[in-house]
This record gives sequence, structure tokens and C-alpha cells, in this order.
Amino acid sequence: MTAPSETTSRMMMLQKARITTVIKLTQENAMVLSLQQRVGGKEIEMMVVERANDLAAQLGEAVPEPSVVDAELGALRVLLEYHVTAVLSMEEELKRIDGNIAALRQS
Repeated sequence: MTAPSETTSRMMMLQKARITTVIKLTQENAMVLSLQQRVGGKEIEMMVVERANDLAAQLGEAVPEPSVVDAELGALRVLLEYHVTAVLSMEEELKRIDGNIAALRQS
């Protein structure tokens, strides 16, 4: 059986870790939402460039270069995936901390 002071100290440490994780998770979720909007905007921009290419080809004019928008869209998707992975990792960490807190309460 553990001493009450050890249990209290461990509980404080777990609660601080939980609060820190929740704050970081909130920030990451905000970043994910922002990046999702940016990716969506780039996808729309990409569709506009593709449509402009089609129209320019029909009219026999110079065709705009979609590679710049495509590269930006790719970079945003990679960044979004990174932050989504970070969110999933933090959610798992939060579950682990909550499990430890529940186990400590049982003891």
C-alpha cells in the first residue's frame, strides 16, 4: 500500500500532465481546423487554375502554370497530416493519463 503523500503527489503530477495535454490538444485541434480550411482554399484555387487552363486551351491562349498551386497544396496536405497525427498521439496520451488517474483513485 502506498503512502497518502505519495498518492497525492502522484495525483498532482498526473493532473498537471492532463491539463498540459488538454491545452496542447486544444491548440493542435485549432491548427488542424485552420489547416483544413487552408487546404480547402488551395483545392478551390487548384480547380480555378485547372478551369482557366481548359478555357485558355479552348481559346488558344497561353495556359497558366498550375504547378505552383499544386506544390503549395501538397505542402499544406503534408503539414495537415503532421498535425492530425499529433492530435491522435495527444488523444492517446490523454487516455493513458486518464487511465492512470482512475487506477490511482482505485488504490
